[in-house]
Amino acid sequence: MTSNTFTLDDLVTRWQTAPAERRAAALAALSGEQAVPAPGKALNLSAAAKQAGVSRSTIFRAICAGALKAAPLFHGGRPRVIESELRRWLAGGAE
Repeated sequence: MTSNTFTLDDLVTRWQTAPAERRAAALAALSGEQAVPAPGKALNLSAAAKQAGVSRSTIFRAICAGALKAAPLFHGGRPRVIESELRRWLAGGAE
């Protein structure tokens, strides 16, 4: 296992080259404006849909509508749903 260590110059370069929406999400999370889901197992959309018994499209629509929180994407990639958030969404009467 390798350790990810970065110099200040590395971090500044990463910040400057990150897309604006990723920088905004990072700032919101750091300032406490955005609730970051509790640690837990992160599921891709297919796994979350299978566990919930709904389609991937339903999961995606719930994320877009803000009803289901996805894990913050600081390094790009695809949305992940934290298992505890999926349970909360299902308990709240998900479609």
